[in-house]
Amino acid sequence: MTTRITSTVQSGLPRRKVAAGPIAKPGLKSTTGTMGRAPLKSLQQNAKKTTDSSKARKTRTAARRLIKTPSNDEIECMDLDRLDIAEISHKDEVERRYLDQRLPLPAGVKNIDDEENPQLAADYAHEMYLYLKEKEGQYTVPSNYLVGTRTTGKMRTVLLDWLVDVQQQFKLLPETLYLTISIIDRFLSKDGMHIPRVKLQLVGVTAMLIASKIEEIYAPELNDFVYITDDAYSAAEVRQMELRIIKALKFNLGDPLALNFLRRYSKAGDVDVNQHALAKYILECIMLDYTLVGMSGSLAAASSLYLALRLLEEDGQPVVWTPSLVHYTGYQLDEVMGKAEAVTKALQKMHCGQFSAVKNKFSSKSMLQIATNPIINERINLFL
Repeated sequence: MTTRITSTVQSGLPRRKVAAGPIAKPGLKSTTGTMGRAPLKSLQQNAKKTTDSSKARKTRTAARRLIKTPSNDEIECMDLDRLDIAEISHKDEVERRYLDQRLPLPAGVKNIDDEENPQLAADYAHEMYLYLKEKEGQYTVPSNYLVGTRTTGKMRTVLLDWLVDVQQQFKLLPETLYLTISIIDRFLSKDGMHIPRVKLQLVGVTAMLIASKIEEIYAPELNDFVYITDDAYSAAEVRQMELRIIKALKFNLGDPLALNFLRRYSKAGDVDVNQHALAKYILECIMLDYTLVGMSGSLAAASSLYLALRLLEEDGQPVVWTPSLVHYTGYQLDEVMGKAEAVTKALQKMHCGQFSAVKNKFSSKSMLQIATNPIINERINLFL
């Protein structure tokens, strides 16, 4: 057996001899017959036995508790569990309770939400549009926001008139056009002081590029927008302007669009396709008119629908602004009538003026050729 000699640090004198080898821990019994550490396999087996015995004790305790548990009659259960399933289902009971808790509609107002189609979110539709009306104030620009900038109201109308043609050429969704107009107005209201006139078209195509990425399934490519400007700007300039617009708007691009309000209001008014098409025509005329830029989207949609109903109303027809329209739009008759003259002037400018993109768009078959309806020229002066 080998030995080792240890010495003290202080005196350096040799200490007693100690046998070299593994030192057994106190209280641990060696399995090899000599002093040493117990094998790892033995420790694991002991731990497993302890765990199994603990689980067995817990199982026996849980079994005793179940035996002492009172019968099902003594357990307090949910109301739905007390129902006779043979008589009524859980789904029917939940629907009945929802209808009982929902606020009743005012007198003369009909329910326009399709509760059979879950994709229409009928349970939340009314609250969703109320929320959009609250949010649209954050996306509405002042009525004279171009004052002090290098851009005039007429230049804005020229730009938007051209963008209507671009939308038609690229076959973009109408939501893309409305979001484009909103992005342009909001950006110019924040950074219009630093935008020269030669860059106004660049702002327009960049805003449409951003809107296309949000609304379109297959958005046009960047080079397509460069081409539509006749290569007046490079792709790098469009990217740079895109970053500038997004930073100025702080990525707030979820604008409540006037077109979505109009669709809701047309459903509430139970209008036909011609009345809805004329309302869309009037609404786009409002979007291009700088004098109405401060009007909220919901009020513009309600005013457009009111004027369309008045222009196409038949003799002896009852009041066009029904209680259902008052309820779902949130605007009384005097509120929309107060905007009728200004909206009619905007319609007359686009219908009879030099800017013809909107008129040509709504003269197509896809828009029911509503802009060629002779009744517009016959009755438009009645509201001026």
